[in-house]
Amino acid sequence: MENRISSPISEILDRLNEQQRKAVKDIYGPKFVVACPGAGKTASIIARTQYMILNGINPESILLFTFTNKAAKEIKQRVGTAIGYKLADKITTGTYHSFCCRLLRKYGDKLGYKKGWSIYDSEDSKKVVNRLVKGTAINASSVISYISLQKRNLKSPAQSLQNINETDLANMYDLYQKELMNDNAMDFDDLIYNVIKLLKNNIDVKSKVNNKYKYIVSD
Repeated sequence: MENRISSPISEILDRLNEQQRKAVKDIYGPKFVVACPGAGKTASIIARTQYMILNGINPESILLFTFTNKAAKEIKQRVGTAIGYKLADKITTGTYHSFCCRLLRKYGDKLGYKKGWSIYDSEDSKKVVNRLVKGTAINASSVISYISLQKRNLKSPAQSLQNINETDLANMYDLYQKELMNDNAMDFDDLIYNVIKLLKNNIDVKSKVNNKYKYIVSD
């Protein structure tokens, strides 16, 4: 397919209502758009992407986030239809977890992981926790929920152990993370948690990511 955009800016904007046009044209600085389902948020994102590229923005500096793989596939298809697939392929499109996984595949060694590390699904994690709680009075489901909550709150095992009211669960969290490191594995929650840790502790990586992605959009 042609590596060009056929629609002029005026044609793009004419398809939108006043609120959508404002969101599409205001491309610098943080913006937050709230609208009900079916109001045209995704259509606005596609139009905004076209608008940015027509105004000379490098498509490789654009990062489009979605929440599900299905949505990521759909938005990539729609972007490709709108601007041409050669240009669309230069845009990074995906879920938060897939993008984080991509970064960790490249820089995971900075966190102590070896190349080719595995991703544990819920069943894999459950097996690890079941081994750890065997012979104790600790409930495996409680441990799994606790670990997930701590990671979503960006708390390490060391930080969790500081809470004397959660010593048993925090110990299990600590042992669980050590098991995963020994297995050269991450669980699903680790993908976002570890990227945040990676960027906080590695200025060089953070600088590379910031320099590459200047325009970040979440659908």
